[in-house]
Amino acid sequence: MIYFLFISSFACLVLFNLLFFFQGKRSRIIVILSVFFLLIIMGGNTSCADFEDYKLFYEDGNYPFFIEPGYKWFSSLFSNWGYSFVYFRAIYFTVAFLIAFVALKKLISNYHLILFVYLTYMMILDTVQIRNTMAISFLLLGTAFLVESKKLFFYVV
Repeated sequence: MIYFLFISSFACLVLFNLLFFFQGKRSRIIVILSVFFLLIIMGGNTSCADFEDYKLFYEDGNYPFFIEPGYKWFSSLFSNWGYSFVYFRAIYFTVAFLIAFVALKKLISNYHLILFVYLTYMMILDTVQIRNTMAISFLLLGTAFLVESKKLFFYVV
């Protein structure tokens, strides 16, 4: 029963985002529900390909050489505070989506196409590759700064 509710909720959000995009309308409720759904699914996901590796890095504090310093610092901060890895993932995705939301607000007025594409494709990739989520958020923020001709902020990001 829960599986059916999950799949039907997911399908409804995908279809509503597509419908509102094609109609040129905006629904704040659908946007909020979509982002909430993404945060629960992505932040609470414990069975994806890289979950165990990231969890081990998080708990041990021994990160490979190729891990970005920002990710290492952010995850070490939450690890040192004693938060679980699942809680860290939820906060991490929340921060990434807030950064992306701020950037997208400067770039577009209708989020529904972005949410449709993200729900159908990118959510799956970003749930596994959590560092990619933050990278894309900063890329969007940098693009927004370039569009606004704020080159100094672009270089900082």
